[in-house]
Amino acid sequence: MFKFSSFFWLILLFHFMNTSYSQTISIDKNSKHFKNAKQVFSNNPIDVRDTRKFSVIKVNEESIVFKLENSNGPTGDENQLQLDRSLNLNHQSFRLWSDLVTEHVTAKKFIEHSTLILNKNPFENGMDGLKGYIELGVRLETSYKYKLPKTKGYDYFTYALNFEYEKDDSLGTK
Repeated sequence: MFKFSSFFWLILLFHFMNTSYSQTISIDKNSKHFKNAKQVFSNNPIDVRDTRKFSVIKVNEESIVFKLENSNGPTGDENQLQLDRSLNLNHQSFRLWSDLVTEHVTAKKFIEHSTLILNKNPFENGMDGLKGYIELGVRLETSYKYKLPKTKGYDYFTYALNFEYEKDDSLGTK
């Protein structure tokens, strides 16, 4: 027999899962974020020592996957975004890494909210000249194995960056 209370909790759980993650995607040709960019992830960096890289790793008629990575050797971060034709973020991931041995510490990252602003629709206008701004609200959950009693720490931070896609200049077609 189906109980009303279990149905109520199921609806409440479904509502919580839908509202715990929010996203905003917009097209804005004149965004203030593009003008104030100090660090830009680019597919064609001016300086070869630049560790901020932007790449498109998958393009088809229905989706595009952007990859933004920053690595200075022992530490780094990577963000992947899958954007569908309707400009919805279907999947995104955020990863931090370090070469330091920390086997007694476990860290999980959860994206709480995201904002993506593009200067144009890449499905309609192509990738050349695409500029974007992404802001992620990340909750970092850290567990310590050898601390008694076992504890968890929570940290919230905002990860924000600009990216751009330019024509490849290796053929002299810029």
